Amino acid sequence: SKMKPMRKYKILQFVKGTRQGCPLSPLLFALMLEPLANCIRGSKDIHGVSLGRTTHKITLYADDILLFLTSPETSVPATLSIINEFVLISGYKVNHMKSEAMPLGNFGSTSSFANFPFRWATSGFTYLGTKVSPNAADLWRLNFAPTIKNVKNDLERWHHLPPSWIGRISLILPKLLYPLQMINMKTLQLPGEQGGLAFPNLRFYNWACHTRIIWEWLQSHLNSETSMDEWYPTPFSLLSKLTNDDRKNMTSEIKANPIIRNTMRVWQDMKKYLEKDITSFALIPLTRNVDLCTNKSATLSNQK
Repeated sequence: SKMKPMRKYKILQFVKGTRQGCPLSPLLFALMLEPLANCIRGSKDIHGVSLGRTTHKITLYADDILLFLTSPETSVPATLSIINEFVLISGYKVNHMKSEAMPLGNFGSTSSFANFPFRWATSGFTYLGTKVSPNAADLWRLNFAPTIKNVKNDLERWHHLPPSWIGRISLILPKLLYPLQMINMKTLQLPGEQGGLAFPNLRFYNWACHTRIIWEWLQSHLNSETSMDEWYPTPFSLLSKLTNDDRKNMTSEIKANPIIRNTMRVWQDMKKYLEKDITSFALIPLTRNVDLCTNKSATLSNQK
């Protein structure tokens, strides 16, 4: 329809906020928090946690905000100043009594806690259902052990119930039980345009997670000014391990590190799945490179 000049139209009123349960509410809230996050990331007075070349200061997930701050004497006041300024502009409110802070390392005496308007969680806190502890050794006991115990208790309780087979299936197995029985899993994992249901392939998700770590290994070498002497020592070169197909030759250091050990295992599984060598790039080391073993005599130099 076209607007007529002489016709009187209703006045549109613009107000802040959304109705209860509006699907736009989480999206608008996420967009509103981005300027706050950018100000915190860009502030030179706020010091975050540096891992390699990346400095982490803030993470956002829905309406949960997690800050990683060092030098609290300067970082916390600067953060509160930005938040207070953001509150005046946006109308956003922060409940400091519900905001928890967990000190790590040599934070100082407990008297310094009174300088900050937070509820101090010295023994840990819960974030997105995960219990975070200042001691990394307690993470298994706080998170995995209760979950395993609850699953065992549920299975034990269901074992004594008298439901039929249909009842047991409805309790334990997912709703996709019958489609999974009638349709091949590979077909379900195909994209929708290819006739599948885009069912997630958990193995590929696991491989992608480990491949990201390998990519970071390669990038750390490519972005640093390393000489050929640093690439040569075979027992300690991660890249030489990527070109080695024999898992039995892993050193004790690699076997003792679950992150590197499992990542190497996934790398070999990916090579086997793709049925080709995926380590053919320009900077692979010469030692333990299976592509250079053209005859049996090369195995002697490979073992030296």
